[in-house]
Amino acid sequence: MTFEAIYKQAIEVLSKLAEENKVRSPDETICVICSRSGKIYSGVSRSDPSGHIPAERVALGSMVMSGETVIDTLVLINSTSRMAILPSKESVNYFFTVNAENINGKAVRPNQEIPFSQIGDVSVAAPAAGAPAPAAAEPEKKAAPKNLLLDRVNSLMDGVDDDDDDDEEFLEELEKGKKKKKRFGLF
Repeated sequence: MTFEAIYKQAIEVLSKLAEENKVRSPDETICVICSRSGKIYSGVSRSDPSGHIPAERVALGSMVMSGETVIDTLVLINSTSRMAILPSKESVNYFFTVNAENINGKAVRPNQEIPFSQIGDVSVAAPAAGAPAPAAAEPEKKAAPKNLLLDRVNSLMDGVDDDDDDDEEFLEELEKGKKKKKRFGLF
């Protein structure tokens, strides 16, 4: 399904919410999924006592309730900006656990299609029925860092912490230098 067609479906869901005077929050999202069979399912993010439920999981829940589990395309939009955004890695990993064939699904944006395999962790996907189990050597692969930004910030902060000792030594040397100057009557 093209971006324009599935995006139009998402805007229709948004219009229905507006007609029903449903309160929208800035972080509310709307997800429309086109299944492999071509049926359309939608979901709106919501909060309940157990926490925040992403729109993509709500839409997938509707799909599962109808007996389908394979996603062809998905569009996720922010309800206030109406911009297409990518689903979270956690949601995509959840798609993989529902049906391993969802590795072939994709998130669509105005000028691009992003395969779920580029968003989620494909090792999370259970093998499809009849598919051979992964080789024992596969889990030994070095895992990619979970959060590159956090790792980089921590690395930089470690460097800053190491510099504290150097700073103290430098300040002590400055104090010694001032004392020498005072002894010689320069100041």
